[in-house]
Amino acid sequence: MADGSITLTLDEALGEKLERRAAAVGMSRQEFAQQALERSLFGYDDYTWIGDDPRDRPIDEPEVNLADCKPWDEVKRDLMARLEARLAAKA
Repeated sequence: MADGSITLTLDEALGEKLERRAAAVGMSRQEFAQQALERSLFGYDDYTWIGDDPRDRPIDEPEVNLADCKPWDEVKRDLMARLEARLAAKA
């Protein structure tokens, strides 16, 4: 074992889940497991923030005007028509 590394033993079900999820995103099991652990163990208080703590900043999200939205049935119909037209053009 290299300095700073650790070996974890997973049960069969968890190992299979790790394998499937890693394959689904095109990563190795090692990379996927490391990323998953880093995300789950992340803590804002573990760092000294230069400037402001990101948790203190307001999130600048644009306001959504629901009047501009279309019903899903209409969007789906238009999308399917465009997809069918593209498929027909390729044939």
